[in-house]
Amino acid sequence: MMDLRDPSTKESAVAQAYKVDGIPTKIIIDPQGRIRFETSGFSGDEATAVKELSAMIEFARKS
Repeated sequence: MMDLRDPSTKESAVAQAYKVDGIPTKIIIDPQGRIRFETSGFSGDEATAVKELSAMIEFARKS
């Protein structure tokens, strides 16, 4: 999801709701609507990030 800022308030509703404190923030929500993983920031390469997110998503799907 892309959380765009409201042009009039300059605030991001989703970032406020999930108390995002860094960019990028990745939040994995399971089918029951529970937050299973939350990470902030990025270090490493794109392939590593994709593998990490894929593993988190697969785990959340099975929960």
